[in-house]
Amino acid sequence: MPNSMAPNQTEFYLTNLDEKISASESQQLAHRMLQNEIRTVNTFARASLPVYLASCIIMAILAPAGLKLACTLPFTAFALINICWMLYFRNPNRVATLAQVLTLGTMHHTVGTISFSIILHLAMTDPELARGYLIMAGLLYGVLGVLMNIANPASSVVNTILTICHVASGILIWHLSGYPYLLTWALLLGLSDTLGLSYFLLQARRSRSHTLIEIRAKALEAQNRELTQKAMESDLALARQMQRSLAPPPETLRSGLFSLHFYHVAHGALGGDWSATRVLNDGTIIIAVGDVTGKGIPAAMVVQAVQALWAHSLSQPIFEPETWINSVNQTLLMMGEREPHTLTLGVLVLEKLKMTYYSAGHIPVMMRSHAIGSTDIRLVQGIGNILGLQERSDLTPAVIQFDPLRTESILIGSDGILGWELRRHKKLVMNLFDELSTTGQPNFEAVPVNDDQTLVWVEYSPTKQAA
Repeated sequence: MPNSMAPNQTEFYLTNLDEKISASESQQLAHRMLQNEIRTVNTFARASLPVYLASCIIMAILAPAGLKLACTLPFTAFALINICWMLYFRNPNRVATLAQVLTLGTMHHTVGTISFSIILHLAMTDPELARGYLIMAGLLYGVLGVLMNIANPASSVVNTILTICHVASGILIWHLSGYPYLLTWALLLGLSDTLGLSYFLLQARRSRSHTLIEIRAKALEAQNRELTQKAMESDLALARQMQRSLAPPPETLRSGLFSLHFYHVAHGALGGDWSATRVLNDGTIIIAVGDVTGKGIPAAMVVQAVQALWAHSLSQPIFEPETWINSVNQTLLMMGEREPHTLTLGVLVLEKLKMTYYSAGHIPVMMRSHAIGSTDIRLVQGIGNILGLQERSDLTPAVIQFDPLRTESILIGSDGILGWELRRHKKLVMNLFDELSTTGQPNFEAVPVNDDQTLVWVEYSPTKQAA
């Protein structure tokens, strides 16, 4: 509803809300109104209890002898009713019903009408009482109807009936007592009670209207959230489709002395891991593995950018790892002018007799010799900055010379599989190498992480030329 809506338009809207209430809204409205009444009754019970107790004491001290008992009993009854209500609903498992709320309001109204009718009758029929007590008794009886409607709401029907009973009882007592000016008393009493009842009915209707507006506003909010969620899911599906359209590396690649095996398990709908490979004209093999910081659509955008730069490099016969890594860094810096996009990137260059590893903040490469009795695990760590944060990547590659007489197994991947927890336990690393050598498949479930898992297993076999 626009903030500029005029007051008369607002009132018209509130007035005509009831004409279009659905069954679901009606149920919610009844529940919310009941909750409001329960809170009102609980507040009234707590707030009025000390007033009733103080009134009991004051009436017991100041009321004249003929009215002392009659003035003390109603406030005592009010206090006992409130105490019973609060003690019964002290248990949080008990929730007041509409019938109980109506019963409480009816009890207050009935006790007050009967008690103050007796007080009024006694004050009017006792000739020894001063006229001031009669005036106070009349005021108490008249104000009672207003207070019961304003402070202790029950329902429109119940309060209307009780108000009529209160007015009729007051007129009857005045008539039976034989006092003059009956019409004046009836008019004053009727006007005061009508004021209280009208206030209650208008407040109840306004509360009902505003509650209905709140229900509808929350329904619209939920609908907007649902539409937003659907839009996000649509965007996510499109991003997932785009990411799946990227040319993935082959599952297996054999070239020269090397056999390569690629493994990937995505944690979510959009992954932040990326890997690629190419074989140059001279037989050199390039393996690239990236791990984007974060997940979701932002990570997918970074992967898309890296893939585009990789695809562009495929048209060049010569591949210079440091130049390409710097181009990735510059691209991420331009993409992240307002919000950084960062990436760790490892590029492994495999030649016939050596291996060169460029690491832009990426995890180490693991090597294991297949020599008889060898249990050594070698970590190969290049030096370089995480991409997307600084102008210079400051790369210092690690170079490893191959033994032409020894078979080697090499692992490069993301920290979802080769993370710190695995690297610091030699036994876990050995188990991974053994699984690959025995079954050809890594056990990703043995490394439970909340991340994508990418792994490239390279076998270097100088003793036999790969087919």
